[in-house]
Amino acid sequence: MRRLATIGVWILALCGSASFGAIPTIEEAATIRAEGSGGVDRLMELQRQLQAEYRQAVVEYSSKPTPELEATMAARLQEINQLEPVIDAAAACRYAHNSGLYWYTDRDQALAAAREANKPVLSLRMLGKLDEDLSCANSRFFRTVLYPNEKVRRLLHEKYILLWESVRPAPVITIDFGDGRKIVRTITGNSIHYVLLPDGTVVDALPGMYGPAAFLKQLTAASDATPNMLAPTDTNARQQLLTDFATAALQRLEENWKADIQQMPPALNLPDMKLNGSLGAVPAGVDDDQFWSAMGRLHPESLDETTRTLAVSLKTAAAAGRLARGKQMVELPGMRMLRNLEGSIAFDTARNEYQLRTQILIWLRDNPGFRTNQNQLNEAVYANLFLTPSSDPWLGLALPDVYSALPGGGVVLPPAPEQGQQAAAPAPSPPGPLANADRLRKALQALANPALLQTP
Repeated sequence: MRRLATIGVWILALCGSASFGAIPTIEEAATIRAEGSGGVDRLMELQRQLQAEYRQAVVEYSSKPTPELEATMAARLQEINQLEPVIDAAAACRYAHNSGLYWYTDRDQALAAAREANKPVLSLRMLGKLDEDLSCANSRFFRTVLYPNEKVRRLLHEKYILLWESVRPAPVITIDFGDGRKIVRTITGNSIHYVLLPDGTVVDALPGMYGPAAFLKQLTAASDATPNMLAPTDTNARQQLLTDFATAALQRLEENWKADIQQMPPALNLPDMKLNGSLGAVPAGVDDDQFWSAMGRLHPESLDETTRTLAVSLKTAAAAGRLARGKQMVELPGMRMLRNLEGSIAFDTARNEYQLRTQILIWLRDNPGFRTNQNQLNEAVYANLFLTPSSDPWLGLALPDVYSALPGGGVVLPPAPEQGQQAAAPAPSPPGPLANADRLRKALQALANPALLQTP
């Protein structure tokens, strides 16, 4: 078998490790991370070499099993498993060992890197943290079915500086069955990708979940447009280019919407929307879920082999270690899960593109202050589109008008500080039913009338 001359030589060359023949440890990840994306690139090259040797050993073992080959497979597999969390830590992203993408977590550092590389920034705002399992649901999908996609991964690696920032912690819910079995997941929360110029100016935004094809299309368009935006030294000229970009994007959305409406299935009984159908508006009397499911089927999203394999492995990992199931029993539920996932992604992509992104583009076109103040724009997005404003610490989950038959409605507040300790700021009381209803009413009105939305 043709093997790597010495694994230790690769580690020394790729990672600068002083320990001959040792995989970098999680403690060394911070040092590697300080090298920037180059450090992660070297770790990914090491991973590819280990995987190549493992695959070669498997091929040779299948035709002629030997103890040496068996030992080689076991050693390489152990090294691969040890390397994965090091890559994740160095990249500041869970499952980065599948994408190899390096993420900044400091805005100033990311913008400085963008200026040096003359690239735009892809800025992710999210609930929770990208390097933790229990971040918001969309961000978990991003790092498992979006970023590892080969075309997406290549675009992000070559054309963008990546940055993620947490808006607030993601709320976690635990369902305890009382016999050791638990379901632990996050509940509510959303995330959004912004395209920024190196000075922090907002160019575009992709709210919520997007499928790989739509994500790739919009980010390619944005990266192609940013060089022209960076060229003018005159502020007015740059602002006009930004306005023109948003205007052109809205025009494309309008054209795509009209074309899609004409292709919707007759079973939906859509009214004539050629003249009176506004962009992103579901006609009255038409079921919302059925409408967006049909719209999503017009633009199906397919996962590539890497992301399909990762999605199935995560779904079956818990049971695989305990249950010996036949191949068909594993594959059939996995295929169904993938079909459901792809359908859900197409559903979300269509709705997010036509409803939420449309509104954000209107803001960027009509309100230049939003372009230069990402925080203010993000606040408007979370308050008016995601319906989770920063003023509501309960994210709409603690409603006093809902009876739970539990003391205090099941709401638990932090314990009072001990004597001598500084008291933490008290959590605001859950909003009353009128406040919630008024917030929802205003948000729905705002979608139809941009003038009602918060402006700089």
